[in-house]
Amino acid sequence: MAASGTSRVLVVQDAAFPAELQAAVDARFRSVISPGFAPPPGLPEPAQVLLSASHDAVTGDVLDAFGGTIKVVSNFGVGYDHIDEAACTERGVLLGNTPNVLTAATAEMALALLLAHARRVVEGDARSRDPSLTRIDTSWMSKQVAGSTVGIVGLGRIGHAVATRCLAFGASIAYHQRHRAPPDQEASLGDAAWCETLHALLASSDFVVLCCSCTAETRGLISSAQLSCMRPGAVLVNIGRGALVDQEAVALALERGALGGYATDVTDPEPLPEGHALLRAPRCIITPHTGSATVRTRKAMLDLALANIAAALAGSTMPASPNQDALASKTA
Repeated sequence: MAASGTSRVLVVQDAAFPAELQAAVDARFRSVISPGFAPPPGLPEPAQVLLSASHDAVTGDVLDAFGGTIKVVSNFGVGYDHIDEAACTERGVLLGNTPNVLTAATAEMALALLLAHARRVVEGDARSRDPSLTRIDTSWMSKQVAGSTVGIVGLGRIGHAVATRCLAFGASIAYHQRHRAPPDQEASLGDAAWCETLHALLASSDFVVLCCSCTAETRGLISSAQLSCMRPGAVLVNIGRGALVDQEAVALALERGALGGYATDVTDPEPLPEGHALLRAPRCIITPHTGSATVRTRKAMLDLALANIAAALAGSTMPASPNQDALASKTA
């Protein structure tokens, strides 16, 4: 337990932050680390806050286990599909998240994955370290982003940021989402083409980047049927959630050569179990959900997560909360 600071409010975290960030929590609150948010025995006082650092599930049962004392769940991240929003709202618990501050870092990760696959960086590194290599293979070829079509699934804040970066590399932009973007947004992306159906986007893109959130509607969005629609040699990049894709279908498409490549910062589960098909698949790059893991971004995320906690406890408007309006109308 780390205790001290200007408040005696008890915060339960599912994981500790790096030392510098954890110090910022401990300067303001009493903190207890409890993986899975299991109520630790012998708490010095009732816990009022759950701070989700590593995306352990927060369900109604988890909230109830604290005896009704939790006032706010603050998520260290923009996506909160691991938190039962309805259960929070039903119990009068405020939910906070950290949108906007991680947009640039996550978009950079999308570009890193896309470029690494396009230019075969991981393969090239391994080949350069091979002691049997005696000369450069002139047949070694890769893809070029300039002149390609990059299809964005979900043109929200992060999707738009990914698109602007791809545009700077000379790509044409296509996108798919439920509603067409405003004309000025399309114009800012080089007259980006709206694809009314996912099929149309997949069939017309050299690179497809998944930037959408994972909901009941989008879970399993990409399966064998969708993969079969993609251009020969096309690359799929996932910075949304692992559950957006049927990972076994992706692995099979890679094995059969039906998919040019898969590059993902997210899997389901995280990490993948030993022996998972994706870990054996060719032309597959996996990073450990580090899209927002830059020093600057993680500090900004924690600042916002703590500001959400402080506002909630003070009865003020939280800077970022998916359910505070619903709770306000419920208690009005």
